[in-house]
Amino acid sequence: MWPALVALVRTYAPIIVFPFAFTIGVVGYNLEGWMSDKETPWKKSVIERREDRKDKGEEEFKIPKTVFDRFKEEVEREKKTK
Repeated sequence: MWPALVALVRTYAPIIVFPFAFTIGVVGYNLEGWMSDKETPWKKSVIERREDRKDKGEEEFKIPKTVFDRFKEEVEREKKTK
């Protein structure tokens, strides 16, 4: 009896579970849409921010060739400020 019942449940489990999972998913999706803030904050593009930094002349505009160059520049900058 048990093997037949287990085989029956294994066969029809997706058919039984799918409607419940689908309903819970739709309800959760809609609740999240109603409760969350749908507005994305506006931010200047990367190119615009880079041009602003260049115009302000905060520092020499240069992209490091490697990660090690970047860290070396940061260490040198810290030494100059001390």
